[in-house]
Amino acid sequence: MNDEVFGLMIVPLSLAIPGVIFFIIGCCLHARFSYKKGGIKTYGELVGFRVFHEYYHPVGRKLKYIFGLPDYTDYQYNAQNSRPIFRFLVNGVPVKWHSDWSVADLDKNSIGKEFPIRYFPTRSGFRVILEGPQYEKQRARGQKMAFWIFASIGIGLFALAVFVTVLYFVVTRK
Repeated sequence: MNDEVFGLMIVPLSLAIPGVIFFIIGCCLHARFSYKKGGIKTYGELVGFRVFHEYYHPVGRKLKYIFGLPDYTDYQYNAQNSRPIFRFLVNGVPVKWHSDWSVADLDKNSIGKEFPIRYFPTRSGFRVILEGPQYEKQRARGQKMAFWIFASIGIGLFALAVFVTVLYFVVTRK
């Protein structure tokens, strides 16, 4: 009897464990994309837009890495899924870095203008975000979407595990 119960309970466990993992991923994304505190406020000059090719060409990205080529392309216009590149000063040293978020309302006419930004030093460079109420709304919407996509998958899998468990006990009740 124990082997039979264990065999039938693997299905709910195989649903519940990924459900919890998806929910934890959603919470981590929520924390990763929250920019409420910290950072260094400054002004940055928009110098162009950067499109990351890892979204489009995963094989090409590996080949570019092997040959030592960068895996992004810089444009003078706001291409689809591109991120703005800002030039700003870090401890008196000019730095050119891309934003974490793509922004739809910047265009070719915005290049050369200064915008209020906030940057966070990281191991691999910086996390740069634009300051302003419209950009905060865009980030909040993206943050909520990232959280709820993963959290809803996790909650759905966990609910399905509970349903399968209840169904098992109802069907096997004598």
